Amino acid sequence: MENSEPEPDIAILIPGDNSQNHPNSAQLIIEIANTSLSFDRKKASIYAKGNVPEYVIINLIDHKMESYKSPKDGVYTEVRILSRSEEFSSNSVQGLSFSLESILS
Repeated sequence: MENSEPEPDIAILIPGDNSQNHPNSAQLIIEIANTSLSFDRKKASIYAKGNVPEYVIINLIDHKMESYKSPKDGVYTEVRILSRSEEFSSNSVQGLSFSLESILS
């Protein structure tokens, strides 16, 4: 998994021309997890090592969101589990916030 290129469900990229090459960085990555929950949690270390500022797992099993922010030395230093009604607010994408409830409604 160390040399893998994860394919996220949603990636908000750093502005620029990504039409010719596969992007190598993102501002925010979102995974929607049902059967892939344990695998998506393992991806957090890949994204942290790649200095992706924010990583969110939409956990459909437990009806929660997992928010990972502030990577340092290959580890996210801020991890929060959000209930269905709590809002995720992005630090890296201005004005972006959402709750699991708003997505699933």
